[in-house]
Amino acid sequence: MADCSNHCPFLNRGDPRCAQHLSMRNLDHAYRYCFAHYTLCGLYLDRLLERRAKAAPPPRAAQAHLPVGA
Repeated sequence: MADCSNHCPFLNRGDPRCAQHLSMRNLDHAYRYCFAHYTLCGLYLDRLLERRAKAAPPPRAAQAHLPVGA
């Protein structure tokens, strides 16, 4: 079986931003980026940052300053 690791990990997520590249008109882009050098695609970087931001824990709230001995 052929190795499928050279395609964008977001390819099957159905994002409308990617849909324009997966049309007959733009197959050249799809073969160049989605199936080969996806790390060079601007949408890949955007989606990767979005995924990391969503997975990151929320920032801790600033702790209130309590008086000494409270």
